[in-house]
Amino acid sequence: MDAQDAATCVAPSVDFAASEHVEVEFRQNGKVVATRGTDVGSAIGVQVLIGEIDVHVNGEPYGQATSRGPSTLHEDGQPRGSTCLSGPGCPTEPPIG
Repeated sequence: MDAQDAATCVAPSVDFAASEHVEVEFRQNGKVVATRGTDVGSAIGVQVLIGEIDVHVNGEPYGQATSRGPSTLHEDGQPRGSTCLSGPGCPTEPPIG
């Protein structure tokens, strides 16, 4: 499978309070490929097919990332993290890789 790890952290902002719980969708070609709930300021990771990833938070566009080639592999054969959207108030290391 040509997969990539992707992660996002919804940074605290005027739109998202630090204590708020949000629903994050990872979409490819308009189709939801993964959904996770998380608290603002926490990072979450998923594994998706290679390609453009649209991230939506609470149903609204949040950001986009693109990977055109397969992730390099860990010793265990799983893809390393290749993409992470984050901002101030987020962990420095994504929960992937």
